[in-house]
Amino acid sequence: MMFAVRWRAADVMSGKVAAVVAALAVCAALFAPGLCAAADAAPPGIALVIGNNKYPRSPLANPRNDAQAVGAALRQLDFAVTELYDGSLADILRAVAALAEKAASTKTPALLYYAGHGVQSNWKNYLIPVDARIARPADLAAQTIDLADVIKTLTQEGIPSTIVILDACRDNPFGAQDDFTQAKGFAPTQSQGNIFLAYATLPGNLADDADDIGKHGRYTASLLEELKTRPGEITEVFRRVQFKVRRSSVGRQVPSEQSTLSTAFSFSAAGLKPPPATFAAERSAYAEQKAAWDAVRRSEDAENIYRFLDTYPTGPLSEIAKMRLDQLQRVLITAQLSEAETEAANQDKLYNPVTGADLRAAGKHARTNYGLDSADTSRFRWGDKYTVSYRDTSWPFGRSIEKTLLVVGIGAFQATLQSGLYQRASMTSLGGRITEESVGGQGAGAFFDPPLALMPAQYQVGYEWSSQSQVSGPRREFVTLKARVAGVESATVGQDKWPTYRIEGQKQTTLESGVTKVRYFTTWASPDHGLPVRYQESDTPGGKPVYIEQMLSFAEGNR
Repeated sequence: MMFAVRWRAADVMSGKVAAVVAALAVCAALFAPGLCAAADAAPPGIALVIGNNKYPRSPLANPRNDAQAVGAALRQLDFAVTELYDGSLADILRAVAALAEKAASTKTPALLYYAGHGVQSNWKNYLIPVDARIARPADLAAQTIDLADVIKTLTQEGIPSTIVILDACRDNPFGAQDDFTQAKGFAPTQSQGNIFLAYATLPGNLADDADDIGKHGRYTASLLEELKTRPGEITEVFRRVQFKVRRSSVGRQVPSEQSTLSTAFSFSAAGLKPPPATFAAERSAYAEQKAAWDAVRRSEDAENIYRFLDTYPTGPLSEIAKMRLDQLQRVLITAQLSEAETEAANQDKLYNPVTGADLRAAGKHARTNYGLDSADTSRFRWGDKYTVSYRDTSWPFGRSIEKTLLVVGIGAFQATLQSGLYQRASMTSLGGRITEESVGGQGAGAFFDPPLALMPAQYQVGYEWSSQSQVSGPRREFVTLKARVAGVESATVGQDKWPTYRIEGQKQTTLESGVTKVRYFTTWASPDHGLPVRYQESDTPGGKPVYIEQMLSFAEGNR
């Protein structure tokens, strides 16, 4: 049945067109659905889910269940899904190539979910097909899939963004005789391209193959809950997964993620929330979170912090909430050092400048300061002495001063540093977040409420966070910070070079008058210290520094 309709201008102006179109849609749906079916909307992503159970030497119980459930959840979110179970080497290579080809040709995000065995050797990570028969190191390259090759394939030109989810850090698939895989689980990686990498646990650790019920792995069980109930922005989803797994395992398993995404990605259209349209709207959203945080900030019950983080997993106060959680419930595993971290430690400074521990002894298998030390007052000790220079080139002739900061007090929540007889600056014990900044004589200061997270709760390349704080005192400002751990490199302190993490970000300061100033900063931070080794700001990304803080020397206090 064909319909010929001629519109009158008056009908268009009066809105009758919409009513007639609606009536025609109903009629067509009843009598000729094939003629008027709307074109299918493009899927939010093209997914490949792989579940490998049937390993001859070390079979697994849940990867097939996990992959089937993830595939079903993604279909409910309108993803185009391909499934592969107990895949051989050839099967997996073909499936990954097909995923990349389809994603590139349709300009659609690609998603890979893999559950099964995976191992690391010589800093490389490998996915293990069910037909692998590994007897010697050379067999890894010949019979397994190098994760780096998978990432390269899935980040080729034409694919707008790539999501890789790995629930593969299970037990050793080669049995007790294995002597060539260097550590448990996967090694840390530094990804390139527009990609989000999600891991079931921290580098160098194993993930549980079953949750408390036994139907799914612990990690995938938490991921499924989020995909089914709150399929929103990707970082929010995986931060909630991290907190759920950490909570249910009581700190024995902590998922991690790395992101170099330059475009937003959400598992559902509703999950992409636009930023506040006005400064007033931003302040209103902040006030809501601030009230929730004030209600639990000094709680001694970790459950209260978990509930806050479940509600605000990536909010401007989530970073200090994570630090408080670290104080209340310690993570029971350590993250493996990356190759770059190990090289920096071995080449630049062979011992931890605070604890005196030999970093070479930790080698490639442990980081003693993952996350926890960010929330530990051991980052400051009574009597620690820092000499720091401050240079502000934005003044007409520049301004440069040098201060000696002495740690004169350690409390449950903060350390107090003193410069001279009167000037004091209090730093929170949560990794050097500023709570009071001295600007003059005794009693004068700018108070940050809550503390501004200049450094992260966990040091991992690719980790992103945000922070907001209301500044009171002589300066009344509202500060918003967004930052990312960008890399590992050495920084100079006196005659020494220290291994540090390079942090890059943007800081926006808004005065009560509404005037806003934006600066871009880079920090070189040691996880063992509350003060940065170097901090600099510029007016443009990568521009000439207009403000610089440089640690000149450090002397240990009481240890």
